Amino acid sequence: MKNKINSLYFYNDGKPLQIEISSICNNDCKMCFGQRFDLHPKQHIEFDNFIKILDIYQPTFLRIVGRGETLIHPRINDILSEIKKRKITTTLTTNLNMPNLDFKLIKDTISEIYISLHSFNPETYLKLTGRKIDNVIYNIQKLDEYKINYHLKMIISKYNENEIDDFMYKSIALEKYYWISGLDFGINEIDDLELKQKLIDELYPTSEDSQYYSRYLNQDLKIRKYKKCNTAKTPYVLYNGDMYSCCLAAKSGYLGNIFNKDFKLDENIMFKMQNRGGDECKICPLN
Repeated sequence: MKNKINSLYFYNDGKPLQIEISSICNNDCKMCFGQRFDLHPKQHIEFDNFIKILDIYQPTFLRIVGRGETLIHPRINDILSEIKKRKITTTLTTNLNMPNLDFKLIKDTISEIYISLHSFNPETYLKLTGRKIDNVIYNIQKLDEYKINYHLKMIISKYNENEIDDFMYKSIALEKYYWISGLDFGINEIDDLELKQKLIDELYPTSEDSQYYSRYLNQDLKIRKYKKCNTAKTPYVLYNGDMYSCCLAAKSGYLGNIFNKDFKLDENIMFKMQNRGGDECKICPLN
């Protein structure tokens, strides 16, 4: 299997863009601190604003990702149809835990899907997300049926630290890429030091294997050290039009609001995008 770093997730050619179409989630994952502690507003993007972003930026590559669940947007089929009409190469991140998906439209629109799965074990999945895994398994089967390309993601915590090998072997059996990462980044969203320590005690894995794999990306067993960001040319736009230079450490890379009539992607903004660096970058799972 090829290393996932060669996948479309790291696509930087042309004019790539990341858009958050929802900051609302249908799961209640233990390790998603933004949702768990209401650290950000929860809202779907207005469809007209989605169109405006595409019209203003004119992306040639699109990554649908965000702080919420992408596929629960009430107008998701309209969003996908618009992307299809514009013939934009697109990837999408989802927990895939919902019924009644239009797999034909997804196949015609999305080049790669990244599934936040975290565990194949129904009991572990329920403990981690607060929901049953049934829809996810059914939808994965439908992805296979429609021959839609997807990758499987696992964030390691105390809940699933003994399932790393199982996750890898089952991913390989499905002939799918897998992406294993730690909780290093998410904890930085918490400013309260007492709460942060409680979360570390509750969630951070302790086994040697989990400590090892939490610092690795996918099947590539090279320790991730800070380097120039793989996604540096790919700005991130929230549902309200705020644009950032990074999808994971948004608050430290604000570029402006794309709906502001004075907003321009000038040389200063491009410099900010391509010269990120700091503690957040050192532990970023994309580096």
